[in-house]
Amino acid sequence: MSRLSLACLFTACLLLQAQSPFPEPRTPDLGPDTSTLPNGKSRAEAILKSDQEKSLADAKELVTICTALEKDLEAQGAQDVLSIVDIHRTEDIEKLAKRIRGRIRR
Repeated sequence: MSRLSLACLFTACLLLQAQSPFPEPRTPDLGPDTSTLPNGKSRAEAILKSDQEKSLADAKELVTICTALEKDLEAQGAQDVLSIVDIHRTEDIEKLAKRIRGRIRR
């Protein structure tokens, strides 16, 4: 082979190795800046405020369910069996706690 064809072959090999086997994914064009709402407020702050209000409402509901469960358990006395209503209340308590925890971890 001539030197020119060897040089072209070598250059082609280098170019093929330099290319990534997987092209980078294209990010969709989101248009104008999406970090602000139409009213000019920050989108992140609006989300945080909404999450805080939801968490506060869930915490209030959690307190009411817990106090109702406490009253029922005190009224039952020394019984070893829980009512179905109390079991549903404990499940609701768990759901609300997980929901609040999930919002806080974001």
